[in-house]
Amino acid sequence: MKKLLILSALVLLMSSCLFADVTWSTFQSEDFNIQFDIPDNWTTESKDDETVPTFFATNPKQDIALVLLIYKDESISTEELFDQAVDNLDMELEGEAEQTEINGLDAWLGIGAGVIEGEAAGIVIMAATYDENNYVAYIFTEADAFEKRAEIMEQIINSFAPIEE
Repeated sequence: MKKLLILSALVLLMSSCLFADVTWSTFQSEDFNIQFDIPDNWTTESKDDETVPTFFATNPKQDIALVLLIYKDESISTEELFDQAVDNLDMELEGEAEQTEINGLDAWLGIGAGVIEGEAAGIVIMAATYDENNYVAYIFTEADAFEKRAEIMEQIINSFAPIEE
């Protein structure tokens, strides 16, 4: 039992050290009043589509990816936005979605699993609204690595905030 406790403490210490050296950058979109943090070493790309601008970010190994869709629509509730985000995927939610508040954003969060391009994947889904602005964030990773990457995915999701408060 004592060995198990020591091993558990070492695993927790090692996992916290993995992210201690990570430096973060803040992405901002003033047009859509949103900001969030991603690790500095991630590759980013934006597509400024008139109806649904999209932001992509991937880690250097390209085994974890963030996709953010942002647009304006006052007529949709956050829960409806979340339901649409889930329906757009060919994946199953694990457990129940949860309504929460993230730095002033009304948000719904869920975790899912499925197959993307023949590979088992895990996903964190966030739908959030702030005034007329809508945000759908998907963070994908390999299913086998989901738990290992949960901390970094949570840190990204928890960094979303309106620019103005």
